Amino acid sequence: MADPKIQFRRSVEADRADETPAQGEPRWTTDQHRLFAGDNSTAGGLYVGPTGIITLRRAATLALSGVTNLDWDTQVIVDTDFTHDTGTNPYEITIVPACRLKLSASVSLDCDGSAKVRGAFYFDNGGGYAALNSTLFYGTAVDATVDFAQITMMTCAAFTAGDKLKVILQLQGGSATTATVAANGATLVLERIL
Repeated sequence: MADPKIQFRRSVEADRADETPAQGEPRWTTDQHRLFAGDNSTAGGLYVGPTGIITLRRAATLALSGVTNLDWDTQVIVDTDFTHDTGTNPYEITIVPACRLKLSASVSLDCDGSAKVRGAFYFDNGGGYAALNSTLFYGTAVDATVDFAQITMMTCAAFTAGDKLKVILQLQGGSATTATVAANGATLVLERIL
């Protein structure tokens, strides 16, 4: 005898809110592959699982010059809570709903000598880009014989709908004048939190 199948009620995302699932009733979106559960009052149900996540990666090398916007050419996972266009302003992520986010960025750098590089999250809520907070993240090559540095950045912040976010890297000199983000050496993860 074949194993029994358990199938959830399913639809495309555009049709999900047309019904209000009963308490505990599961609902699956076939186009976005997301699971929702009913509470008997919320149209479309409540989202189950990880909150909105976008993961972006810089796949090609990027030479730094003064202050550089870190642009993203590969979208690994994209959720509807964010929009990003690899062609238009590839450094910029737009926050769709108001939410709190945990931001995590990791950047591997090929530095010339002891070049110092600073990283920071910047956001724009309509008045132009400014530093997200006072935390700055540094990566420094150990000495002239070591030409590698790593910057790891993480913070949490609240955003309103339509806010824009970017990561900047600033070459700060030292005994060197150049630094390059390694191929596949930069990753940004945005996760919506409660």
